[in-house]
Amino acid sequence: RAWIATQEGQLHIFKLGNYFNPSIAGVPADLTEVGSVAVGRNPTSIAYSKRASGDLIVTSRGDRRIDWVRLAPDNNSGATRASEGLQLTDSSLVDPISGEDADYHGTEHSVLSVADYGGSKVSNYRYGPVIFSTNAGWSCQPPNGCPIGSGKFEYGGSFPLPGGPFHVVSSNIP
Repeated sequence: RAWIATQEGQLHIFKLGNYFNPSIAGVPADLTEVGSVAVGRNPTSIAYSKRASGDLIVTSRGDRRIDWVRLAPDNNSGATRASEGLQLTDSSLVDPISGEDADYHGTEHSVLSVADYGGSKVSNYRYGPVIFSTNAGWSCQPPNGCPIGSGKFEYGGSFPLPGGPFHVVSSNIP
């Protein structure tokens, strides 16, 4: 599938037909829209959720919010997870333009990093438990780990920058 977000706040879902089939050449007619999901206005970033398989994270600059979108098992439709509390709005975010779910290995931590162009900073938010799966004897052990405090998000601080960051990518492997 391919996703294209449009300024009015629609995440369009496209089937790619034979474009990834090495034995059959894809043709433009193979590209078909199979669904869409309403997200915030002026979406500027689409990222994979590393915590929830089948979820996308959409940063919407126009509404200053971040939506988690759960795709249907057939990937032809989806819905935001706002009713589950997975929609981030924070008055300290001046101009969120890009969001990225942090990679993890051995320690599950569910951290979203947000590039705030107008605020000249990158901010971090934890939205799930911390679980030290490979560090026996430490606190926050499986299966539940250390839960997040009250609410769905915990602000983890910001890193000020001399200019406006327009994209953020995180990885535990350089």
